[in-house]
Amino acid sequence: MSEQLRPVLLGLTILGAAGAALAWRVRGWPVYAALRRARPAEAVWDQPGRRLGSLVLQAVAHLRLLREPWAGAAHLLLFLGFVAVVPETVRQALVLASPRLAVLPAWGGLADVGVLSGTAGALLGIAHRALWRPARLSGSNAADAYGIMGFIILILAGVALQQSFAPHPNPAAFLGRALGRLWVAWGWSRPGTAQAGYALGYLLDVGASLAFLAYLPSSKHLHIFAAWPNVFFRRLGSAGRLAPRDPPAAGPAVHSVADLTWKDLLDLLSCAACGRCQAACPAYAAGLPLSPAALMRTLRGELLRPSPPPGGAGADLAGTAVSAPALWSCSACGACREACPVFVEHLPKVVGLRAALLEEGRLDPGLAKALVSLDRQGNSRGRSATQRSQWTSGLDFPVPDARNKAVEVLWFVGDWASYDPRVIPSTRRLAQLLHRSDIRFGLLHDAEVDPGNEALRVGEHGLFASLADRNLTALGQARYRRVCTTDPHCLNALRNEYRSLGFTTPVLHHSQLLLELVRTGVLRLSPLGLRATYHDPCYLGRWNDVFAPPRQLLARMGVDLVEMPHHGRASRCCGAGGGRIWLADPPPGGDPAKLRLQEALSLPGVTHLVVACPQDLIMFQAAAAGTPLQVVELADLVYRAAGLDPAD
Repeated sequence: MSEQLRPVLLGLTILGAAGAALAWRVRGWPVYAALRRARPAEAVWDQPGRRLGSLVLQAVAHLRLLREPWAGAAHLLLFLGFVAVVPETVRQALVLASPRLAVLPAWGGLADVGVLSGTAGALLGIAHRALWRPARLSGSNAADAYGIMGFIILILAGVALQQSFAPHPNPAAFLGRALGRLWVAWGWSRPGTAQAGYALGYLLDVGASLAFLAYLPSSKHLHIFAAWPNVFFRRLGSAGRLAPRDPPAAGPAVHSVADLTWKDLLDLLSCAACGRCQAACPAYAAGLPLSPAALMRTLRGELLRPSPPPGGAGADLAGTAVSAPALWSCSACGACREACPVFVEHLPKVVGLRAALLEEGRLDPGLAKALVSLDRQGNSRGRSATQRSQWTSGLDFPVPDARNKAVEVLWFVGDWASYDPRVIPSTRRLAQLLHRSDIRFGLLHDAEVDPGNEALRVGEHGLFASLADRNLTALGQARYRRVCTTDPHCLNALRNEYRSLGFTTPVLHHSQLLLELVRTGVLRLSPLGLRATYHDPCYLGRWNDVFAPPRQLLARMGVDLVEMPHHGRASRCCGAGGGRIWLADPPPGGDPAKLRLQEALSLPGVTHLVVACPQDLIMFQAAAAGTPLQVVELADLVYRAAGLDPAD
């Protein structure tokens, strides 16, 4: 055989073998069928400039990944190494197929930089997993991770060998020249040895690259390709909106992967199994049977597994592949979404699976009672609508009905602030503050019903639509400029879920309104001399980006604020959201409220835990029983700093 034909045959053999392996790996790949039958998702072609900018920041600059410096650095080094090596690897593959293409420009120097960067990243990644062993990686496929690292190291070694044994070395290949001098010193520069080394480099570089591609379809590292479109196509609208603008005609329940949208499937393929969502999840941290990472692994496994026959095992995900206790452990706090470096949306999957449980009647008795009450009485407490405004009877001034008298601010009070005796004192104090500030405010009184935020998140889309319709009718009958609420869950529904239903009036949290009154000099506050910490409500902070106003109010009151280890976007929730406050029999495990309270108790000299949500007030007061920590509503502190008597 002529010397000219040998590299051609070698190249064709490698390419043919890799192509056959890839075809065998993807034969009957269930992802194709799943994507073809997937439910439609919302249009995601808007704001292309912002999408491209986000893609550069997240997929290229690794902005979220670098929140964890070591793991982020390893990934960034691997990424940069991959980008630098690919041009030379592609050139070598083309040259293998046709030696005539050897005239293509070589990328020796860039490839050498890639070899060093990628090798450093791979070794750092191996050390991170094998030596440091972060808890968030528990449950992930270690063999898959090490296998991918092995592929990467082989490819990089192949590139280095090619550069060093090349018959006509690239002057820019500094690593290749250094290794070449080493081979000469070791006596490996003879023609036969050099040819063997060069061929080995080809095999490792091109062969391992093609084998890597053949391996990817069943590996979590498919995110190398899927994450890019997932970041680009992510929802750029309000983070707090869950209800789709066009609900699926078949209903929201997810019984199998066939009930997921194409964006849901892209989420599953993009998941890198990095465990950041699990590390951020307050339910998992408290010992409840929920791991967002395990949820994604389970759904991904169902996606990649050949579809079972009709009625076969595994056809129903909710309560089987994903346990009911795990699903009811989720407080819909959004910590998993915030932590994910590729913007996977976990909550829509949880809600779809919960909807499947509701369809089958598998729900907690406390939750069932609350949903029936919401449907019949318009509130989760089983109280009459005529009792909704009874809390105003303790005031020395009337609170008008905004349907009968025009007001500046319509106060949407919410169930807990209207009915719960633990919250009503704070409700009255805020009313007195607004009255003292000469704010013309009013209520919807008996026309107000629960906004449906939690009903939607337990999977009751129909009930949410009914509650929203009743509220929108009442809101349309009233006259007002702005809406204010003390309940972040109400704020989220009014500001985000109702916006897609045509409601566009500005909605404020009471911390924003109170800060406005203080800044304009309407309310004057005196220093309280307290050392306190502040808890960010999930539906005020992460879901609606309101972090500064409560802290600015505390500063205006002279409060010495000490932040908890988890605060701001990393705040851990009280465990009440997503309808969990209604559960009569919560899943076995720890209590997120107590776990959060331990953070506050660990802060030296802190005497008060400040909250800005009725559900937080309820959960933390119960958790703090028997401790020296005082749980206080933000409005109560403003009431005291304004010089009003704190006693009702």
